[in-house]
Amino acid sequence: MKANQSKVCIVLPTKNEESFIQEIITDIFSKFEEYGLYKPTIIVIDDSKDKTKQLAIEVGATVINGGGKGLGFAMYQGLKYALNFNPDYILSCDADGQADLNEIPKFLKPLEIDEADLVISSRFLKPDLVFYKYRWRNRLGVRILSKILSSFVGHKITDNHGGIRAMRASVARELEMLGNHTYVQETIIDASDKGFRIKEIPSVWKKRKAGKS
Repeated sequence: MKANQSKVCIVLPTKNEESFIQEIITDIFSKFEEYGLYKPTIIVIDDSKDKTKQLAIEVGATVINGGGKGLGFAMYQGLKYALNFNPDYILSCDADGQADLNEIPKFLKPLEIDEADLVISSRFLKPDLVFYKYRWRNRLGVRILSKILSSFVGHKITDNHGGIRAMRASVARELEMLGNHTYVQETIIDASDKGFRIKEIPSVWKKRKAGKS
């Protein structure tokens, strides 16, 4: 199936992103139009105390409550909710502006040409992909977690916290999670255990424009 014939849901977890949320939503819509893709459904899973929810609705997003139990719990709710729209693909993206939205087509491509079922991003597959000061202890933590993940899935994983990932609806449909904070790791392990193909691709991480991670 070609990407421009596919239905895509975008899932954005948010917590107090009022300064940037409208920009990222409108930018996503414009990128899909620019690349000749069908207009996506954007689902914001919100745990904010500011005006993020109101602002997201104003620019065309669907907003659901994140549950206040952590990023993993919120993402699980968002992925399952996205299935209500019968998408072909679900793409999750950080809502803080660090992901490069110009990369969206390259995350969809491995799905559309049937190379993968889950596409994850890596800041470390190529040099010079991180455009901000990245603390050494954070990098060490990622290295350790990535080695553990690699042992679970049976092939090398270099990153587990990239800002964009894309999956077939079937991956989200079968997803089972135990933790409320380990979404990024659990989805990779769960997908691998269920026989889904995982592909890691290089991806840029930019500096946040506003707010705090």
